[in-house]
Amino acid sequence: MNPRPLLSFASIALLAALPLPASNLLSGNAARTGSASYPGTTSKAPATGRIETGATYTYLTGETANTGIGNTDPDILKMDSGSSRLVDGYNERVGNTAIYSAWQGRHGATIVFDLKQPHNVNRVSVSVREDANRGAATFQAFVSTDGVTYAPLGTWDGAKTPLDATEADPGRNTEITIAPPAPAAARYVKIFLSHWDTTHTSRHYRQLVIGEIAIWGDPR
Repeated sequence: MNPRPLLSFASIALLAALPLPASNLLSGNAARTGSASYPGTTSKAPATGRIETGATYTYLTGETANTGIGNTDPDILKMDSGSSRLVDGYNERVGNTAIYSAWQGRHGATIVFDLKQPHNVNRVSVSVREDANRGAATFQAFVSTDGVTYAPLGTWDGAKTPLDATEADPGRNTEITIAPPAPAAARYVKIFLSHWDTTHTSRHYRQLVIGEIAIWGDPR
């Protein structure tokens, strides 16, 4: 089945009242078990399996601070110089596998995943730390078949779902998700995260902490 046309940039991608679709893991996250694993048992959406795409990811650094999409905090670049922590199978709970922005930095993080060939992408999820000083304020995803021209997959609606519910402080980790109503053809998935949002004053944090990113979908 061919995917329907993409949503406009302003579309809200995750409708909390609707169940998230079951699909295959495309991003190559390491398979782990236990309360700190992700996107294993702690993901709030079902998976039918995984497709070994050989996916890799890189960070974009082409813009200056405060300009949003296209740049990445220098501290994040240092912590994940091998581009592996976002798919190591652990969420933020295991601190030395997460990545941290500078305290009160204003670069955010722009990550581009290469799935090596086009797939029908129907969900992008991120595990982030959430407390009084740390959190995600902005989360946007874009898709491309050629790595040059991108179209919006969706914008996170601000709803937070706790992870690690059996641990001491379950509100610290959250899973935030973009899931459009129809899958989108994509080889490349560009993700932008920040800990500030100029349009929502309640979403201002001092630091962005990302534990894991997972991309879901099916073969074309």
